[in-house]
Amino acid sequence: MYIPTRKYRQIGKGNTFPMDEKTREKIRETNRLSKMAITSRDPEIRKKYNSVRNQVKRHVKKLEKKYEKVQVQRAKENPKVIWKYIKSKSKTRDGISDLHMNPADTKSLKTDIDEEKDKILAKYFFKCFHYRNERKCSKPRIKSKYQSNFKLRNI
Repeated sequence: MYIPTRKYRQIGKGNTFPMDEKTREKIRETNRLSKMAITSRDPEIRKKYNSVRNQVKRHVKKLEKKYEKVQVQRAKENPKVIWKYIKSKSKTRDGISDLHMNPADTKSLKTDIDEEKDKILAKYFFKCFHYRNERKCSKPRIKSKYQSNFKLRNI
């Protein structure tokens, strides 16, 4: 006699904690309700989606906490597993990726020099956050007790 089984492929980050079938079913329901809420724009469906989403979030956090607790208890026996989990959670990215010299043109040359990236980003954010008053001002004025010594460079 053949009993069909279903294999789950993991999408996304590896080294995740195991989930029970009840949680997976709730996640599927969340996804289904999300699609319905977006397409129908019905407030009742959105309310139900929010409720199920919050339940899933709480339950997943509890499972993750439980998994971490078990890993810590097993750390003496098998330290490699706990260090693998810690490294997977504490990875950070360094710096800013390469930027186009002309942000408006995606085919322009890219730069990997930090000083040039600094100039590009400073110019961009100066344009975004520069508010013009009735009088003409060349630099935005920042008045804060925390940033009293803050000075802007000319670009």
